Amino acid sequence: MADAARMVEKECSLKGSAVCAVRVNEDAATLAVLSHLTGKLGMDGVYISYEKPSQRHSASSEWKKISDKLFIIDADCRRGMKNTVAAACLQSQTSLTELSVDITRLTHESKYKFVVLDSVTGMATFNGQDTTERFVRYMANKMKGLEMGCILIFPMDEKSDLLAKSLSSAVDRQVSLA
Repeated sequence: MADAARMVEKECSLKGSAVCAVRVNEDAATLAVLSHLTGKLGMDGVYISYEKPSQRHSASSEWKKISDKLFIIDADCRRGMKNTVAAACLQSQTSLTELSVDITRLTHESKYKFVVLDSVTGMATFNGQDTTERFVRYMANKMKGLEMGCILIFPMDEKSDLLAKSLSSAVDRQVSLA
């Protein structure tokens, strides 16, 4: 997985402003990318979890090493996560205005250098493809304007293939970690 993380760094040029669509076939690939960004590159970032409860990640020792470098936004408060200094949860997966406000607040703090959306397909499940496309385009433009990196996670499946293709004009690079 370390090779996958280095590939994302090389292809996505995340030290500046870049929007990168990353295709993953397992959770370990996402975790490797986050570990590389927060560990090797020493960057703090925002991690938005739509697919997987953040508690699922938190059980791994690798996650514990990187979580202090991340602000975590869980898309659903019903999963048991509470708002803290380093975490927030949305009232529901369809609360895109709330998510936008959180992203705006966090990205204006110079501490954070990247945003990871895990996953775009998960967001589309709750908000529909058109709404998700508009939101992702808005977020991508915002990150470029702030000269921040943005990683959009897409699982390896047919629905994600179509969604990634429809958003291809909003991203600078596409990387597959199969």
